[in-house]
Amino acid sequence: MPRGVSFTRAEEAIRDKAGWMRRHLDRMRAEEADHEARKREKGPLDEKTARRKLTGRLEELSGRFALTYNRVFIRRQKTLWGSCSAKGNISLNLQLAGLPERLMDYVITHELVHTRFMHHGKDFWGELERLYPGARKADRELRKYRLGLG
Repeated sequence: MPRGVSFTRAEEAIRDKAGWMRRHLDRMRAEEADHEARKREKGPLDEKTARRKLTGRLEELSGRFALTYNRVFIRRQKTLWGSCSAKGNISLNLQLAGLPERLMDYVITHELVHTRFMHHGKDFWGELERLYPGARKADRELRKYRLGLG
């Protein structure tokens, strides 16, 4: 609670939101269980293979969509699946290689579109939907895998 809020008011707020907190805690536990099951199913990630897979897909999608980039970096990022700098450098999270291919392609295409539009405005989403139909749906689906970051 913010500074200056009484203990009584804090207790009231918790009681008022208890149902919401339980629902979200249950959802978070289910997501964590799904994540752990996927990890056991796939086994450890081979970094060399993952890097080759990601750079290969980036090259293929870049050529297909005629979207060029400067350099690519493959890292173990903790909060992002990917990013694109103002210089056109694309960073991809090594863990992308463990996602379903359609979501890996979505993230790579998303970052390639950022080489043309450095924002998430109407033009960006229009171009992304044109190149990757169902992009908004894929973006929502990707949230299920957020525990796979870092």
